[in-house]
Amino acid sequence: MANGHPAKSEHVEIPAQWASLGATLELPQGVEEMALIPHGSAKFNIAMAEALERHGIGRLALELLTEEEIAVPRIAFDLHLLARLLKVRRWLRERRQTCASPVGIFATGTDAAVALIAAASEPAQFSAIVSFNGRPELALYSLTRVETPTLFIVRARDPMLARLNRQGYSRLAGEKRMLIRHPPIRTTRA
Repeated sequence: MANGHPAKSEHVEIPAQWASLGATLELPQGVEEMALIPHGSAKFNIAMAEALERHGIGRLALELLTEEEIAVPRIAFDLHLLARLLKVRRWLRERRQTCASPVGIFATGTDAAVALIAAASEPAQFSAIVSFNGRPELALYSLTRVETPTLFIVRARDPMLARLNRQGYSRLAGEKRMLIRHPPIRTTRA
């Protein structure tokens, strides 16, 4: 709750190309910033949502693919998703409550690659990118044009993904930071 007031939550439909994308829009009172969160990229947990809300950050959570498209594996990473992501950003800019709010993206997997390509193609659209276990190699040729501040967060237990993220990180042009998350050490009692 920002300022002691719960966020207003509503289901919205966003027209994007030939699809209508269902989304959940949550706006704390006095929203100052927005987080765009593709569903497929993040099983967004309650603690994260509450943290954003406490800081006056609204969120728009959506799936970039329709139910029919999810069933087709080749569409999991397709350039039409880039166009959809940019359309969703424009939709936020057209709404009275969010038109002046900077928009960051929190994405994982292939959605993070789409976010990086979008930031490279239209740098003024996004204020920040957080890639959690993202797939930067899918955006390899765009990374040198990403000037948007970018944070890569990677779980260390996946060495291949950590290596791919390190390679992608080295190509980023703008402000950047990388965190390698190590799993907690578990001890057993005898």
